[in-house]
Amino acid sequence: MKGTVQHLNPYGLHKNPAYSQAVVVTGNVKTVYIGGQNAVDSAGTVVGKGDIKAQTEQVLRNVEAALAAGGAKLDHVVKWNIHMVQGQSLKPGFEAFQRAWGDRPNPPIVTMSFVAGLANPDYLVEIEAIAVVPQESTFSRRWPVVDRPTGARVVWGVLSAIPRGMHRVDEQHAVVLVARDESLGHRTP
Repeated sequence: MKGTVQHLNPYGLHKNPAYSQAVVVTGNVKTVYIGGQNAVDSAGTVVGKGDIKAQTEQVLRNVEAALAAGGAKLDHVVKWNIHMVQGQSLKPGFEAFQRAWGDRPNPPIVTMSFVAGLANPDYLVEIEAIAVVPQESTFSRRWPVVDRPTGARVVWGVLSAIPRGMHRVDEQHAVVLVARDESLGHRTP
């Protein structure tokens, strides 16, 4: 079963286009957790000292790079945790965030908090993310498919787990399991 992500805005809760109230994840998914990202470039230099907009833009670039390394995109983010230093204006940071997010449907759930400070006194904002990437069936991803000498394609992990004599390959190159009924003294396909 393919994994799914459902964004919820239940009746009775305020609906805001910037975030969802809840997210339900089911089935086969890959979860990518992004630790708190700050406004530093690849050399570790703080970008946008004193400028919340510039820092938010850099933080989001860092988040996108971390997501990509995990096989995810912004579209897959289901949860944001945003920490901003007290005294900073939320508006410029939110504008930078909205530019990066664009008009994507299904905004994630968001926790926003003002904090006394972050790890470096030059950091004004830190953002964490959780992304969920729906996957295809675990069956097709979990076991490698190999070609048998007969021309049949079988799922190796499954076939190797079946005792010898308990399977055969039919004319259409499909694996057929053979059940043993010891009480009857015979095998049945």
